[in-house]
Formats: sequence, structure tokens, C-alpha cells
Amino acid sequence: MNQKKVDVKIVFGENNNLEMYSSDMNSSRKATGSYTISNNNKIAINCKWPDDNRIAFSMNGRLSQKKDFVDGGWVAGDNLSGGFYLAKSALK
Repeated sequence: MNQKKVDVKIVFGENNNLEMYSSDMNSSRKATGSYTISNNNKIAINCKWPDDNRIAFSMNGRLSQKKDFVDGGWVAGDNLSGGFYLAKSALK
């Protein structure tokens, strides 16, 4: 199994909007999307990279009790999928 690690930064904004930046992409480019958090700490993120030919993707996971990390799975419309782990950090 070929695993690839990619560092991402997600900025959660107002009205459930978000921006995602990837170490795999030019730092000036960002994915945009939305998120929802349910009462039982499940989080759903839906994003799309700015290129029209890019496929939208979804990330579904669960916040830890301390709300300092999220882990779960992702799936893209082009039949790719995998797992993720996001740790909370302060913006610099």
C-alpha cells in the first residue's frame, strides 16, 4: 500500500465556511468549502480546489473530547479515498 503524508492547514471561518491550504500545492492556492459539527462531535468537511478540473472531496471524522484533534476518512469524486488526522495548532 502506497501511503502519502501531506501537511494541510484548515482555517475555519464564519458561517461554516473554511479554507484549506496544502503543502502539496502552491501556498497561494487554497481549497474552499464548508463544514458542519454535530452535537456528538462528528465533523463533515466538503471542499474543492480552485481548478475547474479538480474533483470535490469530503472528509468525515470525529473531534476528540478535548477538541484538539480530528481523525477520520476522506473520499474524492474520482474514487480516491484514505484516512486523515488533523491536530489543532495556533496560527502564526
